[in-house]
Amino acid sequence: MKFIRLMAVWIAAFGISGLATQSALAQTPEAAGLAGSSWLLTATSGQDHQTLVLPDSSITLNFEGKDRFNGNGGCNQYNGTYTLGDNGEITVSEVVSTKRACTDEQMTTQESIYLGALGSVTGYDLSEGQLTLRVGDLESLHFVRAAHDPLAGTSWRLINEVPDGAEATAEVDGVAHPITLTFDAAGQAAGNGGCNSYSGTYTRTGTSITFGNIVSTLMACEAGDIMEREQDFFAALAGASQYGLTDDRLYIRYGDGSRLAFEKVAAMTLTASQQSGAAGTEVELTGSGFAPNSEIVIAFGPAQGDVYEPIGQVISDADGAFTITVSVPTTADPAVDYVFMAAVPGTARTLSAPFDVTSG
Repeated sequence: MKFIRLMAVWIAAFGISGLATQSALAQTPEAAGLAGSSWLLTATSGQDHQTLVLPDSSITLNFEGKDRFNGNGGCNQYNGTYTLGDNGEITVSEVVSTKRACTDEQMTTQESIYLGALGSVTGYDLSEGQLTLRVGDLESLHFVRAAHDPLAGTSWRLINEVPDGAEATAEVDGVAHPITLTFDAAGQAAGNGGCNSYSGTYTRTGTSITFGNIVSTLMACEAGDIMEREQDFFAALAGASQYGLTDDRLYIRYGDGSRLAFEKVAAMTLTASQQSGAAGTEVELTGSGFAPNSEIVIAFGPAQGDVYEPIGQVISDADGAFTITVSVPTTADPAVDYVFMAAVPGTARTLSAPFDVTSG
């Protein structure tokens, strides 16, 4: 019971309700097609690089209708026509732009490369607020929907720290706990720094991103350089200035131009073995998508509320999954709709489907 009481204090102290990444966050629905959509370029990728757009630049792409598009290449307005195939093919033609001079040579080069790649695209992928235009197997242009936060409701695991000037992203060995980063729809970010749980806020405008009010637990880890790596990670978040998305990778630029590279991980889920039962009933809960070897609080509370009673604790396995049997609290009121909750204190939570408490 001591652990459960401590977890209850954590829930209150770190405001899991406010930092939560719930299992049913609203997502922008995938469009039936490109017509009428607007996009913002965040990065390009190829066989040997993943490159973010230049800081303080904005490259846009708008599909006006079934066959025309326009946008801004960072300096100049452009437009053209496009034709879609039946299997994800796209053909772009008649790309023309204004001739305004960019403010510096890098901007000129970036715009020239972008417009050249745009005029050569052969295929596209559209899903979850992201658009990827592909030039065969050589190059990809990665966009996010202009009116949608592509980070909300997503979870990530750090795979490498990319120093300034290095484009490759070879994976590195893990630490005691994977370094993770989760975003919710309310502007909150949280995760594990390798030793301690942390939370904070994030603000995203275009391709710019900043983190604020970062707080963490104060547990000491002695193995290797875990604590040093964790402090470096927290400092990187505090100095973040820009992000880029390339399919299942997230890059965050910070400080002098160095980058953090993350891989996308599955959203957390919590499933109950049954959807109804009387107070005192034993229910088996199955969770997945959690960080490996995480201490997880299981709680129970009203579906229309944000106060939950801790009823158990479990540690996820090496795959981030768990199974636990808990009892419906004897104080549960049949007149109230309830849910089960699984939470990693100070980071994120997920809720089960509604549970109906029956009488007798």
